[in-house]
Amino acid sequence: MQNTNKFKLRLRYFLYAAPLLFAAIMGVGMLSSCSDSEKDSDEFADWKAKNTKYWNELYNTTKQKIANGDTSWKLILSYSYEGQEKDNGMKSYSPENYIIVHELEHGTGSGCPLYTDSVLVHYQGRLIPSSTYTAGLMF
Repeated sequence: MQNTNKFKLRLRYFLYAAPLLFAAIMGVGMLSSCSDSEKDSDEFADWKAKNTKYWNELYNTTKQKIANGDTSWKLILSYSYEGQEKDNGMKSYSPENYIIVHELEHGTGSGCPLYTDSVLVHYQGRLIPSSTYTAGLMF
């Protein structure tokens, strides 16, 4: 009888102490992860202007390569702008309306594709160079 009373007492003590111990451990963990001083990273400050400048430079470089006769580079107008004319009747578009394509290998173009045919396509994205990623992060 005395053993069961001791067991009940220990169980009651554990049931009261366990939540308090858990709360104390979580509180220490949460408070230790906070910092009073925040370091602001200027790496991505003014990102929109940097992105526009970088894209315009890339667009102009690609346009120059095409003008010099390099057929591996292409400027493809976004499908939503094809055939549209501006108010003055001209068909000139800003660099943001184009997709820059570098064709690494040109196929033979023999025959028509069948439903069961397949292709291998490799897309590569790259973030503009920054202090952390000097060559630009590839994804």
